[in-house]
Amino acid sequence: MTGETNLLQNAAYEDAGHKDMLISLLESCGEEKMNENEILSLLLSFSLKKTDCVEAANFLLNRFGSFSNVFDASADTLTQVPFINMDTALLIKSVPELVRRVLHEGLPKGFRLESPGDAEKYLYPELLGLNMETAIALITDKNKAPVKTVRLGSGLSQSVELNTGVLIREALMANASYIVLAHSHPGGRAKPSKEDIVATVSIANELSAYGIKLLDHLIFSKNECFYMSDDKALGKTILGFSKYE
Repeated sequence: MTGETNLLQNAAYEDAGHKDMLISLLESCGEEKMNENEILSLLLSFSLKKTDCVEAANFLLNRFGSFSNVFDASADTLTQVPFINMDTALLIKSVPELVRRVLHEGLPKGFRLESPGDAEKYLYPELLGLNMETAIALITDKNKAPVKTVRLGSGLSQSVELNTGVLIREALMANASYIVLAHSHPGGRAKPSKEDIVATVSIANELSAYGIKLLDHLIFSKNECFYMSDDKALGKTILGFSKYE
């Protein structure tokens, strides 16, 4: 937060009400003016003693390396950090789920996939803030209405292995008619690699054997989203793609 006073370094900080000061900062300046440590400290203040929140926030950010990695860590891993008990870990883990639900609730009633943009709108919250390459699948019914989202795997920033066994099992249990694949390229562009294309063809063929159609494969980067179904060259290569309409 360049050029601004960091509230957590203020000499009077510990003498004032921890939570009240952070809430006051939030109300007066807005969350965009708070740095990651301050936001995380405010969240922790609802579970920890005020004297522990700043240190706990520092430990979390130092341990996981980034704000988003803190929220992506498992509850068990979070409890290995000083001051973080299971109740606090579960509070931290609730935040991404709350964000996803808020964004999904903003979709119109009876929402169904009618275009690649609809798939992007639904799946974006699922990959929001993740720093590791992560693969997911959206399972829909015969009307292309979302049924559930399944995480297929995560890996290094440029590599992820898809667990097709999980996908097939979850799709059959949900009586799926259509599938939309998606994965993130957090450190790169939203363009498919050769491995992405080969994997998509293979999955499309596997799904077809069970009477399930592949609608699309979306690739998310920080600022853009690529739809394989919209690419003319890939559309000819990946024969398993069905139409949204």
